[in-house]
Amino acid sequence: MPATEHLSPAALSNLCNQLRVTYEISGKREDLDAAVMAGRKSVSATGAHDPNRPLRQSNLAFALRLRFERLGDPADIVEAAELALQAAKCAAGSPMLPRLQSNLGVTLRVRFTVSGDVEDLRGAIAWAKKSLRSAPPQDPDRVGMLANLGLALLEASIESGRDELLREAVTVMRDVMTATSEGDEDRSMYAQNLADALRVTAERTRTSADADAAVVAASEALDLVPPGHPSMTASLSDLGRAHRVRFEISSDPSDAERAIDLRRRAAVTVGGPATSRALAARAWGEWAAVDGQQEEAGRGYTYAVGLLPQVAWHGLDRSARERHMSLWRGLAQDAAATATNGGDPGLAVAVLEQGRAVIWSQSLLPSGLLTALREVSPHLAQRVEEVRAALDASTMASSVSQE
Repeated sequence: MPATEHLSPAALSNLCNQLRVTYEISGKREDLDAAVMAGRKSVSATGAHDPNRPLRQSNLAFALRLRFERLGDPADIVEAAELALQAAKCAAGSPMLPRLQSNLGVTLRVRFTVSGDVEDLRGAIAWAKKSLRSAPPQDPDRVGMLANLGLALLEASIESGRDELLREAVTVMRDVMTATSEGDEDRSMYAQNLADALRVTAERTRTSADADAAVVAASEALDLVPPGHPSMTASLSDLGRAHRVRFEISSDPSDAERAIDLRRRAAVTVGGPATSRALAARAWGEWAAVDGQQEEAGRGYTYAVGLLPQVAWHGLDRSARERHMSLWRGLAQDAAATATNGGDPGLAVAVLEQGRAVIWSQSLLPSGLLTALREVSPHLAQRVEEVRAALDASTMASSVSQE
């Protein structure tokens, strides 16, 4: 990080943004930490009644939200939400008001993943709607604001079960697609969001028409993903879920086979985020087991367990690895049960040991493989960290959930 002792609050806030953008390109955690540090210094040096304070608070909140998404520390997203709220409330009359309100809505939606408080989702919807009312009709950020509203509505519908929120989410997401040009780089992300909403609709209505619409939308979203893009894993998984829902409604075995195949492809897609791949592999195992395909189920579960060391990658802080692993309780047991049912007790023992000892096994190498690599080739070790971070940051995280 460049020397900041003599930088003005404005320059520090600009530096915060520059370092954040640099992080989004490089994936280097030190760039993100430096962005947060510069943002803190900027806000601290800005007077309480300075008209620029809301924007500087929002810039810091954005950097903190990114760091939460990278490391999962709840303190970051809690602080981000507090800053974003202060910024939005104090920016009346500012041309930046719509963007600050939209950023607050996004931050509250992300905070819900930690708090579980439905008030965060209600706030996310309310602030997203305020941003759209505040924004001029030709505001270039308006489509993004509308997309943020759609995601908040969908998340709230999933949480509450309220169909009217789901219908509104679908309408908003269709409007987003209509307003997005064919060549827009965000179009595939918006299409994936719409496909998720249509799949949830089919899960509720249990009608063939809605299931067909979900499959078509997910197929179109997958077609929009650039070759080799890390979001390919999530798009394949989403299409698999849509086929699975249609199978549950129509009982067409071809949908069941297609669903498992798509989740298998998602799991083995090299370059996809480890968590997305592991989720895909787990569903591959679960669906195959339900369908009575024990051997195929064993392959899926075993593949998922094998991905856990990447999910809890040794390059992350130990606390972050422990948070990641807490989400996978029961996976190794499911894999072992499937192996036992398939007549392979040796494999059952192996996957149990592998699943329960991920972090413990890493601790047997106190220097760590990454540290050892850094000693031999610092540049290569840095590149490993950058690539891993870039993959994790490229999941097109607008999508509400994955399973």
